Amino acid sequence: MLRTRCAALSITLDFKQVQRLHAYLELLLQQRGRINLTGIRDPAQAERLLLLESIATVLAAPRLRAAPGDNTGLRLLDVGTGGGIPGIPLAIAFPHVAVTLLEATRKKVDFLQHVVASFALENVTALWGRAEDLAHVAEHRAHYDVVTVRGVGSLATVAELALPFCKRGVMLVAYKSLPLDTELQEASHAIHALGGRNPRVTPFNLPELPAQHCLVTVEKSTVTPEQYPRRAGLPARRPLAKR
Repeated sequence: MLRTRCAALSITLDFKQVQRLHAYLELLLQQRGRINLTGIRDPAQAERLLLLESIATVLAAPRLRAAPGDNTGLRLLDVGTGGGIPGIPLAIAFPHVAVTLLEATRKKVDFLQHVVASFALENVTALWGRAEDLAHVAEHRAHYDVVTVRGVGSLATVAELALPFCKRGVMLVAYKSLPLDTELQEASHAIHALGGRNPRVTPFNLPELPAQHCLVTVEKSTVTPEQYPRRAGLPARRPLAKR
């Protein structure tokens, strides 16, 4: 299923990549209960919702699947990656992309580093820290070509945590569920204040994935003001809203 669906997305996975993806998934499911990596238990469901859905990020960020020669130095940051979703499947499927995994829970970072070492993922770096802090570090701020966020909070919160990492002209990609009209409306002020514009909803449109699952992309159009993101915890507790 995975190879067939990826082929439909114009992505060719070789045997080694498929083997690595399934070995990673097996390890993720083995460790899921010990450090709360995922609530999914069924391997077939995990293949669809974790592996396929992660790789299908290309529907919203097609530059990921371009020829490696066209993407020298392409950098992706996965904010709040947890057990490595979607960052690790993307790193395996697109080995020419440099993937940074950011996670605030030390045990999860230990797991990610074990995955990176076990599967010799030379294009992956796992960092322990909070987005609110790392976004104010010069080597990470406005540094990435694609930023992904899954399961971190409302779109307004996601915008504050992720847009500061984006270069101008590139995309924040958030994983969401429909309907989104109210959430998009509530996030409009935050997106604009943080330098973003044109939020766009892209459905997955794959029969194996739930119809309500979608990707929200936000283009980074201007520089994020230096005061954002605010200190740790505030983006989630008090999302930016128009006063």
